[in-house]
Amino acid sequence: MLEAAIYRARLTSIGRQSALQRVAHLLCEQLARREAVGLPARRLPLSQIDIADATGLSVMYVNREIQMLRSLNVLSGTCHVIEVIDKTQLAKIAEFDGRYLSLPELSSKWTVQVE
Repeated sequence: MLEAAIYRARLTSIGRQSALQRVAHLLCEQLARREAVGLPARRLPLSQIDIADATGLSVMYVNREIQMLRSLNVLSGTCHVIEVIDKTQLAKIAEFDGRYLSLPELSSKWTVQVE
């Protein structure tokens, strides 16, 4: 059921997002999963090829979106490393709501606050 919920979320809402939002959403999901197993580091062991495969975008497009996130000071400017500087802003860009992952200890941390 969990896999079905994740699959449904990816097909419905995530698949309709802009490229920037899809990349940001993937990064948020990876951070949430790492936190769930006790790895709170903000560095993600993902290459742009990995992100392109997971989001259905070309590597060139992913590179542009990574550069955009860096220019927004959401990601570190360090080359060859994806390090999240501003998790809150990343979640807002992605419109990330981690409840579909069924990680109750993280749901409250990752729910986007609507004002």
